[in-house]
Amino acid sequence: MNTRFALLPVLAVLLAIAVTPVSAVEGFSFITICDPRPSNFSYPAGRDALTEDLDQIPNHLPDGWPFPEFVFYVGDIDLPSVTEEGYVNAIPAVAGLCHVFVVGNHEIAPTYCIQEVKDHYPTMVNTLPTGATVTMSSPTPTNDTMFMIEYQNTAFVTLDIYYNETTWVDTGVLYDRVMQFADTALGTTNKPVKFVFYHEPCFPDKRHVGDSLDADPVRRDEFWDLLVGHGVEATYVGHDHWSDMEEEVQGILEIDAGVSGLMVGGDNEPVPTLIYTLVTTGGLCLHRRAQPISGRDWAGGVNYTDVPSSPWATNPNPADGAEDVDINADLSWSPGAYAESHNVYFGTDPVNLPQVSEGQVETTYDPGTLTNEEMYYWRIDEFDGSTTHTGNVWSFTTAPVPGQASNPNPADSATNVAVEVDLSWTAGSDTTSHNVYFGDSDPPPFIQNQAGTTYDPGTLAPETTYYWQVDEVGPGGLTTGLVWSFTTESVPPATADSDIPVKGTVGGSYIDTQSSDDICETITETKSGGKPSSRYSMLEHKWTINVVGGGTITFYLEAYKTDNDDGDDFVFAYSTDDSTYTDMVTVTETYETVQNYVLPSSTAGTVYIRVTDTDQTAGNMSFDTISIDHMYISTGEPDTDPPAAPTGLTATSAGATQIDLDWADNTEPDLSHYSVWRSTTEGGSPDPYIEIASDVAGSDYSDTGLSPSMTYYYVVKAVDTSSNESGYSNEASATTSELVLPGQATDPTPSENQVDVNKNTVILSWMAGTDAASHDVYLGTSPDALLLVSEGQSGTIYDPGRLERQTTYHWRIDEVNAAGTTTGIVWSFTTR
Repeated sequence: MNTRFALLPVLAVLLAIAVTPVSAVEGFSFITICDPRPSNFSYPAGRDALTEDLDQIPNHLPDGWPFPEFVFYVGDIDLPSVTEEGYVNAIPAVAGLCHVFVVGNHEIAPTYCIQEVKDHYPTMVNTLPTGATVTMSSPTPTNDTMFMIEYQNTAFVTLDIYYNETTWVDTGVLYDRVMQFADTALGTTNKPVKFVFYHEPCFPDKRHVGDSLDADPVRRDEFWDLLVGHGVEATYVGHDHWSDMEEEVQGILEIDAGVSGLMVGGDNEPVPTLIYTLVTTGGLCLHRRAQPISGRDWAGGVNYTDVPSSPWATNPNPADGAEDVDINADLSWSPGAYAESHNVYFGTDPVNLPQVSEGQVETTYDPGTLTNEEMYYWRIDEFDGSTTHTGNVWSFTTAPVPGQASNPNPADSATNVAVEVDLSWTAGSDTTSHNVYFGDSDPPPFIQNQAGTTYDPGTLAPETTYYWQVDEVGPGGLTTGLVWSFTTESVPPATADSDIPVKGTVGGSYIDTQSSDDICETITETKSGGKPSSRYSMLEHKWTINVVGGGTITFYLEAYKTDNDDGDDFVFAYSTDDSTYTDMVTVTETYETVQNYVLPSSTAGTVYIRVTDTDQTAGNMSFDTISIDHMYISTGEPDTDPPAAPTGLTATSAGATQIDLDWADNTEPDLSHYSVWRSTTEGGSPDPYIEIASDVAGSDYSDTGLSPSMTYYYVVKAVDTSSNESGYSNEASATTSELVLPGQATDPTPSENQVDVNKNTVILSWMAGTDAASHDVYLGTSPDALLLVSEGQSGTIYDPGRLERQTTYHWRIDEVNAAGTTTGIVWSFTTR
């Protein structure tokens, strides 16, 4: 019989176990545990350890997987008095699961007794989930130690390999009755997915090689051929206690369920293990091995290892039968176990599918832009190095063209629209997102792609015409929308809406500042505290004004002060947070004057206005008064005046690939940011300046990723809060330094010629050569035929996965930068 084991070369393993996480799946899952033996280690310690293992099931179920329906115990289940408390009563979190028990060699030992176990669990199965049935069980006198459970699309067959027609015997020989029961059960069921459970493995790898079911290879192979003939997906075993072992033989997995409770695993370390298996409604089976990241500490996190499954491609995307598929969709799939390459067939005729790709390594294929509302068929044939496994034919239907957006709000050509308006529309049919265009020009500029059918443009400028458009995006493509327009309302001046007294005597109120009518609000200075000789007159008062932004924001003040030659002047300042204030105007005249100050165009919402006196010199005891007749903030037409261009730009080389820029700060109050532009020719001619940074907050910038020994020319623009751009700054240039080849990689781990390296945990690492930007990793079993297993990686660590045992591997690190590649030294190590 041909036997091919799962301990494959590195590249094949990487291809085999690349399983995409499953989320929101339809189907069911179950757990497999082996050798828990709760009586171990001075009961109840073993029972408590098993409880910990089972209690973590709901906490660490793989993301998106449905909660398990069954727990299968693959042998060595322990004494009845222990099993009942350890498996059911002491574990409320999983007490509702169906617990299924399989006979192991320890149940037939004199101190254990299978008959006692059988009497305690008369069916060897507790409460079945709804819809599950025991459709076949073994005949008397071994009733219910072998049985078949059918549930949804799956058949579970359990085998008792120790009964020899008259009594139970501790031997791995496969008796006729076991073979006959397996053949009959698997031949009777019409379920497409089949699993078989027995205790001793057919293909042990560690502790029990030669004394498990492989003790009689002829009989073992006859049994395995029977499983292959019935299309079994996987078998679950124990006995070897090797918690990371699985063998693939003729397309069937034999998965060692490891250990649980306080049993001892491989390398004599306690390694609690749970095997999660997911069965989807479509028949896809995923096996995931769970172990604590550290010791027995489940609470510290779980390490999942994906176990390879069938040799055929699975998990098609688009899903089989999918509708409304994007016309730009790529095809993807989960590779079959041990697949080395993939042949892709794609077209509209399911009978004569044309081959569109042969021998590709990738598990994706781009068919180009597809036709709307067309049914397509595709198939993936997997090649494992010797055999091509013909896949199923899948199909999907593409989506129709999206409908056009309609019902704009504001309506097209609407007038007197509020400056705080939100835009909305009715989505076109078969639409998943929307490209929004908006601005004061026709056609409007692109703003964003979004999922919702409303857009908030912020506070708009008054008396301004705006244009907008919505292009509908869906799996069927893009439909261009109509250009709509509307004109905003006129915004009245914003006046004070509250007083905030601080220091001073107030006459009238903020209402008296709302119109120019010679009725004033007055604030008179008051005396400060402190020693009499140090006191002075002082004043502070605040108002709030709610500002509608969107255009030119101007503060207007009509006020005057006391006629006093030795008196104070009064400074008006503004703030948007009542913390940081900026001075605007100073009242110095004793007759009513009108002054103004332009605020940043981004100003909106609550604005605080503060007035303070200017002379707080000790002994100044003149109590002056400020009178405010009219105070308001006006929102006018948008600011179109550009800021001044930046000055003082300098450029400095910072190595072979970087140039640092610096320039003088622009002190204009409405400055927003800077943009940086680059050319490879002086003056931007004939190679024009291109924008390399559009939103620089400070007055410096580092340009990286440049070519060595190259001169670059730069200019900078200033941008204000109204998005007005200045002209270019002065031009500055610098030349990057020369780049040399990288040095060789050094200090390999494993060290050169190291032996007895653990094949399961080996990690390659090295010290990077000088000036290396990336690393190419080569690995193989022949120094003259190394395979490139990782190209252009940035880190100096590489995980080759599980390697062959007792094998010498050779590896090399080539160091790469823009100057070229430096070939590394070939190192070697040998696994144990």
